[in-house]
Amino acid sequence: MAGPPPSKQGPPGSGSPRPAPPELDFRSGARVEELNRLIVDFSKHDQREYDDQRALEVHTAKDFIFSMLGE
Repeated sequence: MAGPPPSKQGPPGSGSPRPAPPELDFRSGARVEELNRLIVDFSKHDQREYDDQRALEVHTAKDFIFSMLGE
């Protein structure tokens, strides 16, 4: 039976675990967590019915996010 996973420790003698750095998309410099949240938000908007102008704005925003990610 496996024991608990080892915890990441800070500098020797600090005794406190060091928080993991955020995952970044290196092309855009944005946090992956934030990009995922934006993609989910825009997907929700995409499922609703909007007039043509609003649909164009949502589509343009999604294109911008994916262009930051390098498609």
